[in-house]
Amino acid sequence: MKSNSIEISNFLKKKLFGKKIFINKVSSLDNIKNNSLIFLENDRLTINMLKKFNKTKNLLFITNSKNKVLKKFSYIHTKNPRFDFNKVLNKFFKYKILKKKIHSSVKIGLNTVIHENVIINKNVKIGNNVTIYENTKIKENTIISDGCVIGSNGFAPVYNNRKKLSTSLTSTGGTLIGKNVIIGPLTNIDKGTIDDTVISDNVHIDSMVMIGHNCKVKKNTIVTTGVILCGGSIIMSNCWIGANSTIKERVKVNKNNLIGISSVVINDTISNGIYAGNPIRFLRKN
Repeated sequence: MKSNSIEISNFLKKKLFGKKIFINKVSSLDNIKNNSLIFLENDRLTINMLKKFNKTKNLLFITNSKNKVLKKFSYIHTKNPRFDFNKVLNKFFKYKILKKKIHSSVKIGLNTVIHENVIINKNVKIGNNVTIYENTKIKENTIISDGCVIGSNGFAPVYNNRKKLSTSLTSTGGTLIGKNVIIGPLTNIDKGTIDDTVISDNVHIDSMVMIGHNCKVKKNTIVTTGVILCGGSIIMSNCWIGANSTIKERVKVNKNNLIGISSVVINDTISNGIYAGNPIRFLRKN
């Protein structure tokens, strides 16, 4: 849906700083796009972000930051940017619409529920008691085992201006499952809040894994049982994540890593490493 900075500021009953610009999408801080709306909390502003902002056209910020560098952009200052951003999402923006399409070769088990706006390509096998929510795409030759939940809303609490829990952040992203993926029983994969949650080709995920909103799991990675990937974490290609490990939100596990059993990853790793512990420590090259 297309809107503009004046219309949005009037809706929020807040003053607009900067010029009138047209907005037709929302952006996350990881994937900034032209003509988009962004919410920016004060503690998230970094030099690298400013470089990205300067390379992008027509950004509107909903922010509580008082940083002077924002004066070159259009922005709406508010005490609670997450809360006001969520109000704008519900008023002006919806998730992208996919035409529901399930290939004739797809095998679907008993008591499985597939919502609207879902695309499932050929030779996919879906077990019993599976739920697949809207705005999900599953590519060919993938297996989804019994009891999985794919594309549910992520855990993104929003507090109102009285600091009371109000709602969850509206999800405009989706879920993309690649080719030749295996997802074990009772695994939950949340849809993205703004960008998609992505499980790339040839990923194997064991049973009872929790993958939060906006996570990315790259090709040929193995995620074993009981692993928790918190929102926005990234697992690069050819990794092994040991059983019952936890990856902190927005942390990147770099390529060719082996993460030991019950590890807690709170910082980015380097490529080709073996790590273990709580918190993890580097053991040796892989």
